[in-house]
Amino acid sequence: MTIKLFLLAVLFVLSGGAAFSEYFKGHKFISLLAMTIAIIATFYLFQDIYDDLKQPSSSTQVELQRQAEAQRIAKLEAKLKRQNELQQQALLQLAELKKQQADSEQNVLENTQLDVVFLIDQSGSIKAIDKYKHRISIVENVIMRLAEHAKGTPLIHRVSVVEFGGDSLVPVAVPISVLELKYNPVKPNDIVSKTKRHIANALHSRSENMGNTDIPLGMKVALAEFRQLKAKSGGEIRERKLLLFIGGRPYTYKKQLEHLRRDIENYADELERSNVSLWVIGLNNASDYWNTGDGAFWKNVVGMKQTRFAETSFPNIASIVQNLVDQWLGMGDY
Repeated sequence: MTIKLFLLAVLFVLSGGAAFSEYFKGHKFISLLAMTIAIIATFYLFQDIYDDLKQPSSSTQVELQRQAEAQRIAKLEAKLKRQNELQQQALLQLAELKKQQADSEQNVLENTQLDVVFLIDQSGSIKAIDKYKHRISIVENVIMRLAEHAKGTPLIHRVSVVEFGGDSLVPVAVPISVLELKYNPVKPNDIVSKTKRHIANALHSRSENMGNTDIPLGMKVALAEFRQLKAKSGGEIRERKLLLFIGGRPYTYKKQLEHLRRDIENYADELERSNVSLWVIGLNNASDYWNTGDGAFWKNVVGMKQTRFAETSFPNIASIVQNLVDQWLGMGDY
């Protein structure tokens, strides 16, 4: 009991007892005053008791505050948990989107239809570098691989082969022009067997010595082949690749080296405008031309990623070309 309640109770007892005592019976005013004080004391006594009953004790208040704090903490924890869950969901969704994008890009690569022109150096200097014609065999293998890739699918790959020399009676030749590698479900093996016969007859019956090394002339003819391939495509979206095999520095009787290099740069720009990606494989020779300026020149023209150097034609060139074709077909990294 508080001091306030105690004082009110004492005041009530005293005033109430005085109001009904023998001493105050003859003094009505004083008796009335004592009764009034008793009534007022009673009122405040009950009011104070009611307030005490209404208000919880200090221990109860502490408990209520503790519970309120616990509820607030629980709500914050629930909010943080929900935020973490949403964040995890967002990260999972982002990862899924990235995976879908990667799968989509991979699917596009795996279902890409290719137009490929092989531009082969057949100059006199190439004979000493690649006397067993490994570059010819590798072109044949790539074409056969593209045929196998199209087999059993609606994909259609098309290829051309351009051979070049320079300053000779026949400075350039096109033994294969717009060869279509298309699967026929009625004759499922024809795409492989017919392609093999065709390229064997076209590529292995020719001599490799076609004079000097007029690379711009070969690029000019390759561009003409791409125009034919584009006309054949009928507006399809296709990847266009030019794979150039060279065995020496550009050289002709009529033009200086710098003039030939400017022509190469101009044709490379025209290829880029035609959405053709140029890939260059350089075979080394006795002059070490690649390491004395030409390698840097070609890397500047087409970029580091699309320039390869083969110290020897075999086995270097085989693995290099295999990796390139893997990239074209979405089976390897650039």
